[in-house]
Amino acid sequence: MVRYSASREWTLGLHALIARYGQLANAARGAEHRRGQQFNTLVADLLRHWGVDDVEVGVRGLDGVDEIDVTFRIGPTRYLLEAKWLAKPQSSDAIVKLAGRVRQRLRGTRGIVLSMSGYTRHAAKTAQIGQQPDVIMLDRSHFEAILSGLLPPEDLIEEVITNVARHGGVHVPLTDLVLQRRPGPPPAFTIPPDETVQDQLIREMAGGVSARAILIGGPGWPEPEALSIHPDRHTLLVTTGDGIVAVDIRHGTTQWALPLPGCRGTAIVEPDGALLTVCNNAVVRWQAEKLEVIGGGFTGNSSLLSGPDGPAWVFDNTGTMYDNLVSLTGLGAGLGAEDRHQIDFSANVWNATWLERRRFFLAADGHSAVVDLDVSNHVDRSAWVESPQSGPRPLITRDAKSIITAAYDQGVRGSLYQTSTTSGRSAQLAHLTVNRVHGMAIRDDRDAYLLADIRGNDPSPHPIVISVAGMGPFVSPQTRRSLAGPAPSDDTRDRQSS
Repeated sequence: MVRYSASREWTLGLHALIARYGQLANAARGAEHRRGQQFNTLVADLLRHWGVDDVEVGVRGLDGVDEIDVTFRIGPTRYLLEAKWLAKPQSSDAIVKLAGRVRQRLRGTRGIVLSMSGYTRHAAKTAQIGQQPDVIMLDRSHFEAILSGLLPPEDLIEEVITNVARHGGVHVPLTDLVLQRRPGPPPAFTIPPDETVQDQLIREMAGGVSARAILIGGPGWPEPEALSIHPDRHTLLVTTGDGIVAVDIRHGTTQWALPLPGCRGTAIVEPDGALLTVCNNAVVRWQAEKLEVIGGGFTGNSSLLSGPDGPAWVFDNTGTMYDNLVSLTGLGAGLGAEDRHQIDFSANVWNATWLERRRFFLAADGHSAVVDLDVSNHVDRSAWVESPQSGPRPLITRDAKSIITAAYDQGVRGSLYQTSTTSGRSAQLAHLTVNRVHGMAIRDDRDAYLLADIRGNDPSPHPIVISVAGMGPFVSPQTRRSLAGPAPSDDTRDRQSS
């Protein structure tokens, strides 16, 4: 597991910008003019937050005419940006008008039209007829990519300009922009031919628990980051920095589920087949060859998890050890609709899993903890649970009162522990000879898959998939939602948090 991090202050600033965007998206009908002015300021503040130079709002031309919504500079190039947030798609008029203003400036100045309602069908073609284009078109998806942290503004604008310079045009859909450099076929797994691997793998097993290697990775694997399982129950999803690889456990064959650089954390497949993943600082949704930003501001160690309300939640821990920011965030209908909770727990938290209602388990070094968001975002000392392991820690929920964690020590020592979230007691389930532990996913009501590594002294990844049987029974998220009782009353919350 790679440690991702940004400063606490920078992350909180991004959260505030995302919240402002959510408020503007919910603006009352009839307030479009006021929203437009506030949106200009939001665009400028976002660019400043990313460190863009010379950002100004409402810059007027000579004699006080030709007001430009936002101006800024990236490298030697100066940009004039017109921001539009109207009810209907924009025609080519706004683009042609801005192009005229750009031509009144020194050569090398470029224009950007940002339309949150998109564009009419022929806007791009009309805007570039008979001239060398000097204005590019961005839409809501591009703005949300910057706001969420999927791409910094310098990178996004440079990618757009590179694309249109190479292929022509003035508009590049976000999906084409981020997936234009697709990697080659992913490396495959092989099925172990004999019991040699099993004998070398297992050190000690608890009664009723067994383990066996079912797949061993071939050469060329990028460093795995996490593991999840597809609802079809025979496809594993391995998250890597190059994208998410779908692995057929029956044959070891692989294909790209999402060839998107920057993916990290555990992926989730929604009931409609859409794939959710953290990418850079954003959460994206991939379905029908289209990428959509649905959440953002996750700048640290981040991972998706099932939650109490059906939609996915995001665990995130960023900042330094003594100035960290731990959060649990429920995703909403889109960017700006997040249900974000900052957790008051001074610990080196590696991961989280949902238990029941709005109770989550936080796996940390030294002491882990249970936090109940219906009661408080503060973790009281009475909620501490002694951690049997340290370091990066994949974990899964066994039921509402117990969890299973996987971790590795120095050298070739990996372990699986079951921990009671009520008594705090832990028991070792397995002791394995592995170099690293990357992920864990529930296979059925009693068994799970473990993604580990057996590289030895080789610096290159050598992933292995291990089937661990007898750790259940596991209670599914759907069952835990149906069995959950009512949330505590306001009086109970007040007593418990006081």
